Amino acid sequence: MFEHGHVAFLVDLLSRHDVVESLRKHFPDHWEELLVFSMNRVVRPFPLKRVGSWMEKTSLGEFLEIDPPSGKKLSKVLGEVGVDVKSQSEFMRELIRDDEMLLYDGSMIYSTSDYNKLLEVGYDKDELFLPRVNIALHFSKDRNMPIHLRIFFGSVHVIKTIEAVIREIKDKDILFIADKGFYKNDLYDDLDEGNVKFVLPLPRDDDRIQYEKELPEMFEYRDRIIKSTSYPAGTYHLYHYEDQDLKHTETKNYYKLKLHGKDVSFNESWAGKIALLSNQKLDPEEAYLIWKNRGE
Repeated sequence: MFEHGHVAFLVDLLSRHDVVESLRKHFPDHWEELLVFSMNRVVRPFPLKRVGSWMEKTSLGEFLEIDPPSGKKLSKVLGEVGVDVKSQSEFMRELIRDDEMLLYDGSMIYSTSDYNKLLEVGYDKDELFLPRVNIALHFSKDRNMPIHLRIFFGSVHVIKTIEAVIREIKDKDILFIADKGFYKNDLYDDLDEGNVKFVLPLPRDDDRIQYEKELPEMFEYRDRIIKSTSYPAGTYHLYHYEDQDLKHTETKNYYKLKLHGKDVSFNESWAGKIALLSNQKLDPEEAYLIWKNRGE
């Protein structure tokens, strides 16, 4: 009795997105092993030597007429595909549709492995000076699926990974969203010159933020009342918000510290304020939701 349901679902999903045909085209000698390995990782990850026996218990062979690969064969395939950057890039570019927006996500994986040559110690805002690999991943906003992946040496600064990815897929529709850890004055211009759309937060001391401006608009976000406005900031658009819950919390915490004799400074006009900069003309609520929902 073959395991069927999960395999049938994955085969249908891959077929609808033309993934199998793309694998055949860009990895003609290895597409079968890549398909089996990937499906195993989704359904029930096993060591390489056991992937073939797992496949024999499923109906995958009937769907695609693929012979179960040996562990030795899979190891060889992964080694060859792993260094074939050209085929990887062409495969991923083909998955990107011309009319869809890509959302950027930068991350890292820490490891103490002695065998991964990409592992290096690099700058870390959390001061975790451990060997790591940097990852740049793009998601399709419309299809809600990962679409493009690049891996970098751990010592490469995240700004450099962004620049490298922009060069690689600069003709695609990309929306770059990030948190304050990505703040860098030149980054806005670098993204804009690369025709990359962005929505990025500004630090509170940025002189482009006009704290004296009224925030006449209002909307609700997860039971929080957000006041907002927008105005030009040079060639860009600045979206300015005041989170009423955050304003109360920050102000209360400041005065608590003062009451306990702590030497703290605080600009009350900044309390609860969030400012976003973008090269796109958006509704303030839309810009806020794009940024706040980036984690999803």
